[in-house]
Amino acid sequence: MFESTGSSNDVSANIYYSMMTSLAYQELTPKQRDLYTHCKLQYYRISAKQRPEAEDQTQFYFNKYLWHGTYKLYNKGNEKSFYKDMDALIDRGFIRCVSSGKISRTKSVYQFSHKWQDYGTDRFHILPNERTMSRKGRT
Repeated sequence: MFESTGSSNDVSANIYYSMMTSLAYQELTPKQRDLYTHCKLQYYRISAKQRPEAEDQTQFYFNKYLWHGTYKLYNKGNEKSFYKDMDALIDRGFIRCVSSGKISRTKSVYQFSHKWQDYGTDRFHILPNERTMSRKGRT
């Protein structure tokens, strides 16, 4: 198998052609695309029992332990880069922040979104409550 070790708990994080060729995706930096792929990987890695309690099962956790420790995406103390890149994903409609754990020191809850499909049109809007704590209330 060229894509996997074949272990039974191995998962994939597919990115579809329609997304990859969209204006929203093409405007992302390589690091932001990598973060999105890791968010999808994290979503598929956790079981439904471990997901945040929600009617919509497109929610997932993504915290410093994951972006720094498990996935080695950002160096320790580089929260600004993580939030900048997560905000870019939110600003283009790929992800929304459901609940920020920054103040309460809990896991932040994110959710995948289909809004990227409307990016660049007059139908595209990101609400202030969909942003991370670093951008809530700002447009």
